[in-house]
Formats: sequence, C-alpha cells, structure tokens
Amino acid sequence: MKRVNPFALLLLVMLPLSLLALSSDRDQPIHIEADKLQIDDNRNISIYQGNVAMQQGSLKIKAERIILHFDDNKNLQWIEITGSPATFNQLNAKQEPVSGSALKMNYYATKSLMELSGDARFQSNQDTIESESISINTETDTMQAGDSQGNSRVRMLIQPKP
Repeated sequence: MKRVNPFALLLLVMLPLSLLALSSDRDQPIHIEADKLQIDDNRNISIYQGNVAMQQGSLKIKAERIILHFDDNKNLQWIEITGSPATFNQLNAKQEPVSGSALKMNYYATKSLMELSGDARFQSNQDTIESESISINTETDTMQAGDSQGNSRVRMLIQPKP
C-alpha cells in the first residue's frame, strides 16, 4: 500500500478553502423567509423560526431557526443557525458548489469565520470532511476539525485529482 505524505494530504484539503465563496455574495442583499419572526431592538437581534430559508447571492441556508445579531448601528455582526441539521450551499470563486451541514452553525461576518458543530459536514467538489466541529476561516484560508477534548474523530474522503 502506498504511503501518503501528510503534508500533501493537508495541502489537498486546504486548497479548496481559498475558493470557498464568491466574493460578490457578501455585497448582495439578504432574503429570508420563515414561519415566524421576532424582532428585539433592545437586544439588537432578529429571530426567524420555522422552515427558515435564507439567501444572499449564491449562499443558500435552510434551518429551523436563524438569529441575526446586529451592533448598535444595525450592522450585521454574526448569524446563529440551528436545525436538524441546518444546511448551506454556495458557489465558490470557480463557480463550483460547496456545502455543509450541522446541528448548529455560527457565521461571524466581521471575522469571515464559519463554525459548524454537532454532526458537522463540509463538502467541496467530491471531497468531504466530517467531525463533531469544523471551523472555516475564509480570510486566512484555514480550517480546523475535531473537538477540543479529542473525544471525536475527524473523517475525510479525498477523491483522486485528475
């Protein structure tokens, strides 16, 4: 059996990260549909519940609940997404689909950070990473998978490149 260089394996996994999202998506308006909406101006949040569908450019999210957190100037700071599981899909810079799912996702707009936790799964092309938690930073092109206690395993499927 042929041994795989761990550095080459890491490089293969990390390459799609730089192409995670269309840069134009963040400049698009956010469209949300839900069964129920609650706005709390005192806490600077909007809570969407029940069959929630959110779209911003090529980004599409489906969840049971989405909470948008704003600062005092009404600028979006982060998004809390929950479902069983919640899912997202998006086109990357090469117009190829990437997707993910988890019981809970947090997206921090100011940090370009997406955290998936609870049966987390991320897929780019035919490559898949599964773990209890996955953290993706699109600004620094880095990804981490696994829990902090080391109690869960990280599972990867990497398809041969042509």
